[in-house]
Amino acid sequence: MDEDDTWREPDSIPETELRRWRSNRAALRELLSDRQWHKNYELAEAGGLSFHGSLYALRQQGWLIETRYILPGLWEYRLTGRGEPRAKPKMSEREARIARLYLSAAEAAFGSEAARQLQEMLPDDVSLITQS
Repeated sequence: MDEDDTWREPDSIPETELRRWRSNRAALRELLSDRQWHKNYELAEAGGLSFHGSLYALRQQGWLIETRYILPGLWEYRLTGRGEPRAKPKMSEREARIARLYLSAAEAAFGSEAARQLQEMLPDDVSLITQS
């Protein structure tokens, strides 16, 4: 399976850690590529103990991964195909309200140009200042 270049990592994570994450995610995807059920301990062996983060990233990229409960502490996973990548999550209303408060404070402290520049850095679903 080819590596999907659309996944973007945060800039603040050391390169060695990013390589490990990419490697773990690739190993996990390779394990699941046979489309058979695999137990959670198999995924941990292939993708590391934090394999759930890799599963989340794969699902965000559009990989369709089923999960089924076997017994306490034992789950199985399988890859069933690929769909469209998931949309980037939007800010909650509370987060958007806080962002607007910060924009308002920036405008009061530094002027409307500074507030405009900050607005450009925020997601599209956060309206500028005038809303409460």
